[in-house]
Amino acid sequence: MIYPNLLRTNSFPLLKDKINLSQRLFKIGFFSALFITFMLPGRSAAWEVVYSSFLSGNWELWSRDTVSQEKEQLTYTKDVEESRPRWFDQGKKVVFSDNRGRIGILDRQKKHAIYLAMPKGKYAHPIVWPGEENRLIFTSLTTIPADDSDIQMVAFTGTKASSIAPLVARKGMEAFADLSPSGKRLAYAYWPEDKPRSHFFGVCEEIWVRDLETEKDCQLTNLEADSFEPAWSPDGKKVAFTSNKNGNYDIWVVGMEGGEAVAITKHEAKDSSPTWTPDGKSLIFVSTRTGVSELWMIRLGDRKLSQLTWDGCGVRDPHCR
Repeated sequence: MIYPNLLRTNSFPLLKDKINLSQRLFKIGFFSALFITFMLPGRSAAWEVVYSSFLSGNWELWSRDTVSQEKEQLTYTKDVEESRPRWFDQGKKVVFSDNRGRIGILDRQKKHAIYLAMPKGKYAHPIVWPGEENRLIFTSLTTIPADDSDIQMVAFTGTKASSIAPLVARKGMEAFADLSPSGKRLAYAYWPEDKPRSHFFGVCEEIWVRDLETEKDCQLTNLEADSFEPAWSPDGKKVAFTSNKNGNYDIWVVGMEGGEAVAITKHEAKDSSPTWTPDGKSLIFVSTRTGVSELWMIRLGDRKLSQLTWDGCGVRDPHCR
C-alpha cells in the first residue's frame, strides 16, 4: 500500500531542497541565455533574408536566418528564374520578378505564386508601397526601338492590375527604385539619355531622389561612375548603393543631409546589392570574394564582416527583414 503522506514533498526535506535548487538553476540558466542572446555587446540579432540562389540548379527564391543559418526553399519552378524578391505583409508574402518579365506575388505559407495580369512588356524590380498591400512600384524595360526604362506604379486586386501610371519617366534610363520608409521619397539610379558611356566605368549612373509630393528630383551622388541599387536605411537618413567608383564594385553609403559618399567595402571582388538590417547597424550584400557570389554582412560600427551563405553556386538580390 502507498500511503498518501509519502506523496507529499514536505515529507522529504532533502527532495524538496533538490527541487528548489533545480528550479533556481533553471531560472539562472534561462535568464543567462536571454542576457547572452540580447545584451552582450557584439552579439548579432537574428534577421531573415529572402534572396535568389542557384542551389537547386535553377534560380529559385530562398529564405535564411542570419544567426541559426536555417534556410528554406520558397519556390520550385524549373523552367522559370526568379529574382529581385522583396518581403511584404510582415514576411507572409514576397513580391518578385522573373526572367519572363513578369511580376509575381508569393504566398509564403501556401508556397503558391500568382502573377499580375499586366500589359505585354518586360517588368523588373517590384516594390510594394510601405503600409499598402495592393500598390507597387516597378521598372518597365524597353529595348525597341532603343534601350529605355521608366519607373511606374500599379494598383492591383488579386492578379488584376486596375491602373498603371508613370512615376518617373525622364529622358534616359531610370531603374532600381527603392521607396523611403515613409513612402514619400523614391531613390533610383538614373542614366541620362545624353550621357555617354565612360571608357573606364562603362555605364555612368547616379543615384537620384524624387520627392513624391512635389515631384522634384534631386541628385544624391556625383561619383561619375556606375552607381545603382539604392537602399534606404530604416530611419530614412541614409542610402546605401553599389558603385564602381574605385575601379571595382563596392558598397557605398551617402547621407540624405549632404556630405560625401563613403565606401563601406573595399575589396578587389565584386560587392553589390546592399540591404539594411532592420536596426540600421549592418548591411547585407552579395560578394564574390570567395570566388562565387555569396551573402555577407558587415557591421557599420566596426566594419566586421561575416559570411552568411556557403551555397557555392551563386546567390543574388537579398532583402532583409
